[in-house]
Amino acid sequence: ELKRLDHPLPPVPMYLILDLTIATGMDTSTVDVFAEIIRQCHTNKCKVHISGVSSRLRSSLRLGGVKSSAVPGKEVRFFADLDSALGGAEDELLTTVFKVVEKDHHTATLRRRSRQASISDDGFYHALKH
Repeated sequence: ELKRLDHPLPPVPMYLILDLTIATGMDTSTVDVFAEIIRQCHTNKCKVHISGVSSRLRSSLRLGGVKSSAVPGKEVRFFADLDSALGGAEDELLTTVFKVVEKDHHTATLRRRSRQASISDDGFYHALKH
């Protein structure tokens, strides 16, 4: 018998951003959990951005089948820090969902670099202008 929920399920997110900056290690069970999370995200068309991963943790994840794709828009991407991961998701959302396309690639690159170097420019002002 199917049980009816009293409340609606939340929508499936388009991005899952995981910051592992303070993680110092992972055992095989944890790597398996990450692999399952990524499989679930792939099944539900949710992209995973993982930030702050040391080379040791990345090796552990890679051995467990968690691999990065260098191509933007793919399911798993690694970023140096949380701001870069959030910025990557924001740029993809602006391009794919809101159809905001920078006309000048050079200007877009400069904007991303300045946003990464600044604590006050989070891309919100840029989104409002378009």
